[in-house]
Amino acid sequence: MVENGSQPVLPGLHRAPRAERVAALGPGDVVVAGYALLQREREALTAIDWHTAVLDEAHAIKNAAAGRARSARALRA
Repeated sequence: MVENGSQPVLPGLHRAPRAERVAALGPGDVVVAGYALLQREREALTAIDWHTAVLDEAHAIKNAAAGRARSARALRA
């Protein structure tokens, strides 16, 4: 569910296919995703020119050869 405080911003979109949700992103939208999702949805998420990417828990991507680290490096931000 995408929310702004207690108000849904994109009602019903949380049930849509991921590709549709990614396509619906606009300026100012925020995406919170774990490394596993980033790795699974790499193609869709790395196709976007992000203004900012914040990566928490860097220990999860310290192995440069790991798929999640390659996916994180592929982000365009």
